Amino acid sequence: MKMVNLALGKPDRVYTRTSESGTHKVWSYTGIEFDNHSDWVTVPVRVPGKGGYHYSHQRVRVNVDNQREYERLRVEFEEDRVVGIDALDP
Repeated sequence: MKMVNLALGKPDRVYTRTSESGTHKVWSYTGIEFDNHSDWVTVPVRVPGKGGYHYSHQRVRVNVDNQREYERLRVEFEEDRVVGIDALDP
């Protein structure tokens, strides 16, 4: 566990996995995937007119930034020794 901590750092999550062979610690490392796209939205617009203002609606294009966390690596330990490594695709 110490060597994994030195190589990969502190895990983002720690799980306990129980199976027929016993209970194992699982360290999970995550990554962040970014996505940027544009979308149309309808917004109210304040328009000056006779006797004051009125509201109209206009469609405008806006940029939308999204981020998604995903699990990228899982390391399983049995008695502080690595017994499995899962590299996961985003």
